[in-house]
Amino acid sequence: NLAFRIDGGTTILQLRNSACKYWGVSPDNFILRTMANNKCQDDNKVKECFKQGEIAQLRLEMKRASAEPPLEEELKAIQPKRKTRAGRNKGGKPKYNAEGVDKIQKFGDNYASQLKKMGGIYFLLKLRDIK
Repeated sequence: NLAFRIDGGTTILQLRNSACKYWGVSPDNFILRTMANNKCQDDNKVKECFKQGEIAQLRLEMKRASAEPPLEEELKAIQPKRKTRAGRNKGGKPKYNAEGVDKIQKFGDNYASQLKKMGGIYFLLKLRDIK
């Protein structure tokens, strides 16, 4: 284990270069990974690599040889989802009633005048809009 002190502007590239220099290895052959096994991009700040509640610790690991084929889990993870778009069925028509939506939108013009008749509710809605 090797501890580094960093400031808010330290990038992953700077940290990786410093760690590789300490260990006497080439930075081109190593990458930094989080404890959740996420690869850190060089242009990111070190503080941006960690999710909320994640342990702020990085590992210096050798890069995998690019000649290796991806694992089956990796191939499965990058496959596109075969689900249809949300709100639409196979025919491409929306699942909602279009006439009902039009009626609601037409009702919106008369809505404000009806709310003014109900003083308390109108006042509360106006307060919410102001905040």
